[in-house]
Amino acid sequence: MVGLNFDIMLKRALSYSILFLLLAACSSPELEKFYTFPDNTWKRFENPVINMEISQPGIFYDLFVEVRYDNTLTLKPIPISIITSTPDGEVRSRTMSLKFNENNGTIKLILGKDFAFSEAGNCSFEFENRSQDIETHGLIKIVVVIDKIN
Repeated sequence: MVGLNFDIMLKRALSYSILFLLLAACSSPELEKFYTFPDNTWKRFENPVINMEISQPGIFYDLFVEVRYDNTLTLKPIPISIITSTPDGEVRSRTMSLKFNENNGTIKLILGKDFAFSEAGNCSFEFENRSQDIETHGLIKIVVVIDKIN
């Protein structure tokens, strides 16, 4: 009788362990933070900054930015700079162009593939509007996504 209960407990423990591992594998590993533009307007000299806490250095991530906009408007391309400051003090700057006619209200920009942070801590992303226009209307939000590679 004792051997039978032990077998049942062992099978249950194994079943729960497998279920736990499956649920852990299905959970979303990404970090995501956003900045919402007041009145859907990006003022040229106001640089949104998004801060994210990196808690697991030494593993690989994909970094990307999504820009969400009102696709009912006709917007001309906007040159932007993205300045990334990593927890170890490294600063990277990248200039890109937002081309609004390519997508249905969302532009996805890849900042880095297989990127590893060397230290835990704060990582900041600053966005500069390099357009000649003082205000750009129709922008809704900027989203920074840090996606852990499995």
